[in-house]
Amino acid sequence: MGFAAYWRWKSRSRGPTTDRQAVSFKKENKAFENWLRRRCKVVEADLAFKHKRMRKSAFVFLRATYFRWAKRIETICPQLKNAPRVLCVGDIHTENFGTWRDAQGRLVWGVNDFDEAANMPYAFDLVRLAASASLAPNLRVGKRRAAAAILTGYRAGLRGPRPTLLDEHETRLRPFVVITDQEREKFWQEVARYPQARPPRASQAQSQE
Repeated sequence: MGFAAYWRWKSRSRGPTTDRQAVSFKKENKAFENWLRRRCKVVEADLAFKHKRMRKSAFVFLRATYFRWAKRIETICPQLKNAPRVLCVGDIHTENFGTWRDAQGRLVWGVNDFDEAANMPYAFDLVRLAASASLAPNLRVGKRRAAAAILTGYRAGLRGPRPTLLDEHETRLRPFVVITDQEREKFWQEVARYPQARPPRASQAQSQE
């Protein structure tokens, strides 16, 4: 579900929100979830489970509340809102990276979740990724070092964009992503137990257009 659409509706219905007009998180969360219910059929049990998980840690809370980040980031970092706008990941964080095989069968590492991608100031992606790193459990490097590494990697990607191939470029990452046959089998068995689901009608209609 794209949060950009939600905030377009929000700005039309109530006007922009500033720090002086700030409302509680619970109120904003309730407004967002009510909007979501009007857009699709919400599984209330799953929503309650999400609320429970959000209490687990600040990192999980960050992951689960992108709608609030999208609304408040320009107020929190006003100096960045006029940065060049590019296609950004949006809801980027340290657990939105993974591996896959490309069309040539190569093992690739990178961002694997783009459901909140949108045009926005490029710096917002960097700030959110650094924020998630600072909140991530068991971080093995300091927060400043993590932020510096993110900025260094971003600049390197701009100078020479390419896929991150674990068999050619970043072999040092392989030990962190390679799993055993038993772990792979366990994963697919778990996937097979997922309940069957149908997309919301609105999503089905959009996919047929």
